Amino acid sequence: MNETAEAIRQLLQKEQFAALSTAKEDKPYINLVAFSGTDDLSLIIFCTPRKTRKYENLQHNPRVALLVENSRNQAVDLTQAMALELAPVVRVNAISPGYTLTPMQRAEYTDEMLDAVNRKIPMQRHAKPEEMAALFAFLASEDAAFASGHVYVMDGAETTGGLCSQWAHE
Repeated sequence: MNETAEAIRQLLQKEQFAALSTAKEDKPYINLVAFSGTDDLSLIIFCTPRKTRKYENLQHNPRVALLVENSRNQAVDLTQAMALELAPVVRVNAISPGYTLTPMQRAEYTDEMLDAVNRKIPMQRHAKPEEMAALFAFLASEDAAFASGHVYVMDGAETTGGLCSQWAHE
């Protein structure tokens, strides 16, 4: 097994969950699934009951995107390696999100804390969860059929302007 395949195999052994993106009539559906891969990387297996939207979507369109979180390594390294190894059958991309204001995140912030962090983000705000979901949906769609091997940074220009803790937009 070459180095790329070995890196992918090790990742699939370490990680237990991934975001599975399916689609029906060009409408994306993303949810968390437990999965496993075979040692030879010929199959990635997940289970779902038949009475679920993802099962119904798979019946209409068997093409999926499986997004495996890999924060322990450099995302670009594994993304590019997997894209080369799995092309042309599977497209592989990664998303590097910035601050996203989920309900759980909002509950942890006081108004003052939120304002202070927002002032340090060049876009002056946190991302909305639906903005992140839109990028996932695009990458899983036919509109992105030629996109593979990239890490998409969606952080409101935070890394462009410097880390949030180092940069303040006054």
